Amino acid sequence: YLDERFAEDVPPGHICIVARTGGELDQIDQKLQSKGLATHRLSRDESDQGATDKVRLATMHRVKGLGFDEIILASVNDGLVPLSQALANKGDAVEQRQADTEERALLYVAVTRAKKQALILSYGKQSGYL
Repeated sequence: YLDERFAEDVPPGHICIVARTGGELDQIDQKLQSKGLATHRLSRDESDQGATDKVRLATMHRVKGLGFDEIILASVNDGLVPLSQALANKGDAVEQRQADTEERALLYVAVTRAKKQALILSYGKQSGYL
């Protein structure tokens, strides 16, 4: 998919790959770099300035308040979206619903960071939110 976008003259820096966890991003980053693609990981401690020649990578939490021409929302799988740990061990039904609402809102925020296009990907069992 990325090769197609680059062939259509979409600059790498206009694309942000977003995942629910840092661990998922690590795997994606390794895969992209093994294919020779330059990446820039958006951390909470730095601004999103520069790096327009690199595909950006970020967690769902990090993209809040940002915008990108294209978002690739990766690994939208059962157990990751919603994150199992975020829903586990809630004291009662109210806390469970609140946690579920927060996870849904996080997915919504991530998808709506796309100004032009969003692509949602999953492997294995996809998220029940889709």
